[in-house]
Amino acid sequence: APPARSEVLWGAGDVYQGLLFLLFAEGSIFLLQCLARFVTGSDGEVSDSVLLWNSMARNLSVTCFVFWVVQRCGQGLEDLGFRIRGMWGQIKSGVLAYIAVIPPLLLCFAILAAVMHFFSVEPEPQSVVEIYLRASSEPYLMLLTLFVALVGPVMEEIFFRGFAYAGLRKRFGVWPAAVLSSAVFAALHLHWAAFFPIFFLGMFLAVLYEVSGSL
Repeated sequence: APPARSEVLWGAGDVYQGLLFLLFAEGSIFLLQCLARFVTGSDGEVSDSVLLWNSMARNLSVTCFVFWVVQRCGQGLEDLGFRIRGMWGQIKSGVLAYIAVIPPLLLCFAILAAVMHFFSVEPEPQSVVEIYLRASSEPYLMLLTLFVALVGPVMEEIFFRGFAYAGLRKRFGVWPAAVLSSAVFAALHLHWAAFFPIFFLGMFLAVLYEVSGSL
C-alpha cells in the first residue's frame, strides 16, 4: 500500500503557472543571450559553456519558483518528496527499481530505432549529448558531468514529480496525472525521436514516486 502522506495544498492551477514560468524563464534567457551577442557584436555560435549555464539557470529558477509555491501553501520539502526517515532504504529501493526498468527501456529504444531505420530517419542527438561529446577533453568536463548526471535530473524530478505530478494527481487522479506530467516531461526535452522513451521513463518515475512517496 502507498505510504501515508499529507495532501499537497497546491493544485493544477499552480502547475500550469509553473509551466508558464518555465517558458518565461527559457524566453528570458534566450533574449538576454541575444542582447549579449548584440552588445558584444558576436555573430558566431553560442559556446558550449554558455549553453550549459543557460540550462542551469533555467532549471534553478524553476526550482526556486516551486519552492516559493510550496512555501506559500504552508508546506515544506517533505511534501515535495524529500523524506529523510528511511532515506537509505528508499535509495536502495530506487536503485533496484532503476535496474529493473533498464530492460523494458532498452526494448523501447530498440523498437524506436527499428522504426526509424525502416523509414530511413536519422535524428540528431540531443544538444546536451552533443556538448558532452565535444567537451570530453575540456577542463569543465567535471562540471558538465555533474550537471548531466546529478544537478539537472534532480531539479527536473523536483518539478515534474514532486510538484507537477502531485498537483495534477490532486485534481485528476493518479493515472491521468502520471500521463500528463510524463507527456510534458518528454515534450520539454525538445527531441521528437526520444519522446516515447522519455515518456516511458516519466511514467516509471511517477509510479515509483506514487508507491514510495519519496523522490
